Amino acid sequence: CPMSDIDRFKSGELPLSLPAAGYKSCLIRGLVEGKQLCQQDAVAYLDSAATFPL
Repeated sequence: CPMSDIDRFKSGELPLSLPAAGYKSCLIRGLVEGKQLCQQDAVAYLDSAATFPL
């Protein structure tokens, strides 16, 4: 992606969004199988993280 998109993302001009369903499932599986979070907490963590800017 162009550098201007990165700058717009960092500034908050481009909106944040949740990861695609397949990628989100992969992240959840990794958090659960890695014994870092239970499934419910992993889902809540990802949903919450998608609302915070970098």
